[in-house]
Amino acid sequence: MGRRLLLALLVVFICGSASAVILDSTGDPNANTTAPGGALAGSGWQFEGQWIGFLGTPIAPQYFITAAHVGGNVGDVFAYAGAQYTTVALFDSPQSDLRIWEVSGIFPSFAPLYSDSDELGRALVVFGRGTQRGAAVSPDGRLQGWTWGSSDRVQRWGTNVVSGIVSGAPNQGDFLAAAFDHNFSVNEAHLSVGDSGGATFIQDGQGRWKLAGISYAVDGPYAIDAAGNGQFDAALFDQEGFYVQDGNGDWVPTSGPGNFYVTRISSNYSWIRSVIDSGPVPQSAVSRETHSGVGAFDIPLPLSGHEGIECRRGSGIHFNGHEVVVTFANPVTADGVIVTSSDGLATATESVSNNIVTVDLASVTDGQNLTITLTNVSDGVNQGNVAIPMGILLGDTNSDRQVNASDAAQTRSRSGEEVDGTNFRSDLNTDGILNGVDIALDNSRSGTGLP
Repeated sequence: MGRRLLLALLVVFICGSASAVILDSTGDPNANTTAPGGALAGSGWQFEGQWIGFLGTPIAPQYFITAAHVGGNVGDVFAYAGAQYTTVALFDSPQSDLRIWEVSGIFPSFAPLYSDSDELGRALVVFGRGTQRGAAVSPDGRLQGWTWGSSDRVQRWGTNVVSGIVSGAPNQGDFLAAAFDHNFSVNEAHLSVGDSGGATFIQDGQGRWKLAGISYAVDGPYAIDAAGNGQFDAALFDQEGFYVQDGNGDWVPTSGPGNFYVTRISSNYSWIRSVIDSGPVPQSAVSRETHSGVGAFDIPLPLSGHEGIECRRGSGIHFNGHEVVVTFANPVTADGVIVTSSDGLATATESVSNNIVTVDLASVTDGQNLTITLTNVSDGVNQGNVAIPMGILLGDTNSDRQVNASDAAQTRSRSGEEVDGTNFRSDLNTDGILNGVDIALDNSRSGTGLP
């Protein structure tokens, strides 16, 4: 899992609560105060909400996550996506600084969680509110970083890379560390006071941005000598010549770049899911399409691991409707359904019949990931939300998240066969016939893929 923090760093964690995003390349207070674009578009800015002067991140229809040490009380208001949500309950992690808040009302969208343990070396985007970049730290004329400046509580973003995975005390858990090494990118960032609770997003192996950490602490404070004189807080890319306190309270020399630390989501994933997904577990979830003259065939939608991929053209005038059928062991009730899509356009309605919930999706465009969340599902014993991931990629007959020559070859090899449970994925237009129309559809989608 990674090395355990030295005792000296544990004290640093206690003393150095994380604060606002400080950029290496500029001290402009207006820099990076709007959503990142280009390759960083959709990297998490859209999921940040305002929480008592800090940030929080929705992770389910009625739950958001932040740092416990920023405080707050039941009844306080969380502002998100132009609306306000009153908190009604809180849940603290037994082994970290994470806190999940439940709200009244339903969030229109929420962030996916990073559950894999392969964060090391991955690029990240971090968000926070707090101080501007302050004065240069250059005691001998050589720039080593900047002090924390004035606090403006403006939301900013920056980039870095996961440079280490470290463990704190038992009640702190695991952290992703990011070194402010003056060598990453024009947007390279460190943190300062006010950034606690802000989110860190990284991309998974399929290029999807997911919530990987919640800002907790930074290295510091610093002193200019072993007596602890001249103490200051700063974002330093070179700590040489300064001192930090060890576990005994003594000031000891330090060197190298300063780091910021975010509480690791993947280490707390099981606890998070236990809070936000407390509903009954489905026996199955499938995407169902009726193939003309043949019957209905189902594509499984696993609740964990890689999502099931619907490769067939949908129903309706624009071919963008899909039906998802969720089966439970016992009769259930449900308050509603929310669908979170990559482009934000998809809609959903649900109907419940005994132990089966049918979800009708509309306005689903091709080449994206969805999360379908049934809200407040109850079977009389368990009650809570049920989340179902789903991929939409027309022509991906072999379910490898890409449409290419392999899919076209598979469809071509099946041409002329009767549609059945072994080849129905190649009946892309669901007309009950495997022929040149399906091959042409596959060829027309070649080169597309899921993010």
